Amino acid sequence: MQSILVYDTANEQWYTQESSGDVPSWRMSGCSVIVAAPDNSSYCIYVYGGMETLASNSDGDVYVLSLPSFQWIRVAEGDNVHIKHKCQIAGKRTMLVVGGTKPTDDSESDPSVANCDSGAFANGLGIFNLSSHTWLTDYDATDGGEYPLSSAITDIIGGT
Repeated sequence: MQSILVYDTANEQWYTQESSGDVPSWRMSGCSVIVAAPDNSSYCIYVYGGMETLASNSDGDVYVLSLPSFQWIRVAEGDNVHIKHKCQIAGKRTMLVVGGTKPTDDSESDPSVANCDSGAFANGLGIFNLSSHTWLTDYDATDGGEYPLSSAITDIIGGT
């Protein structure tokens, strides 16, 4: 996760860009969404879930890769380890985490799993506010307005 592959569409060439900050561990079977700052000066790629080779080394944290600075920022810590789920933007500041399972053992790459329909993920749906970086129990369809960069991000990358 420290070396980011970037594809230059104009020159049809791959480049490797080193990232810095609170770099998450390598993971598989997670999900991500991308949101732009209101002025399109930066982009935040939110990464949630997935697991390392062993589930016991995995976390339920939410990370942001900020572009163009290529800075990783951990914006939420958690113990809700999920794999094989999907993420989708709802409105302009909500990430929905749909489905998936919880790994229950350390079987490499394909652990035994349990249903994830509990706690913040009732009915197989997690709701994450991209502005406050908190898990919610209800979705507000009138979340309106632009996606504001939080101070957790601007304190590191600068800007407003």
